[in-house]
Amino acid sequence: MSLLLLSSAVRAKAAAKKAKRKAKAERIARALVCTTSDGHPVKLRSGIRHHKLEAKLQAELNRAIRARDYGKPCITCNRPVSEANANAGHCFPVGSHPSVRFHPLNIHSQSSRDNCHLGGNHAAYSAAFIARYGLATFEALAEVARTPRQWTVGELYELLTILRREGLGGYQQRYFDLTGWPVERTAA
Repeated sequence: MSLLLLSSAVRAKAAAKKAKRKAKAERIARALVCTTSDGHPVKLRSGIRHHKLEAKLQAELNRAIRARDYGKPCITCNRPVSEANANAGHCFPVGSHPSVRFHPLNIHSQSSRDNCHLGGNHAAYSAAFIARYGLATFEALAEVARTPRQWTVGELYELLTILRREGLGGYQQRYFDLTGWPVERTAA
């Protein structure tokens, strides 16, 4: 009798373990299918993680910003920027203001001297930004920088797809729609 009870207990434990594995697999499958803000389902490749999408989007966006600002001088020092020493510098640093990490007005072509060796030269960057876009735009960007925002995998994937398909103009329009950017759409 005790042998029957022992074998049914082992079977019940195995069934519970199997149900737990199945529930975990279903959770993972649901996580890999996300929707864009328009409600269209998007199935992501297995293994795509939030931080990987952030890194891909940042690299693509930096490349697009450098292409947009090609031939323009460094925003902070007004010296010519060559392809070899061009960086995409952020007015509000990514580490302390992750909510504006992908904001197209927060990123401009900057010399590697100012971006890497002078830590972004934020005082000169802010002054040049105000001169280019105005104080109202700077204050609106500062307000967005102070507001915490967590990007979803679907939003990151959508922004990356739009940036690759439509370029920086389409990306900027979609980004402003997603975030509700309060200032008139300023061409960068």
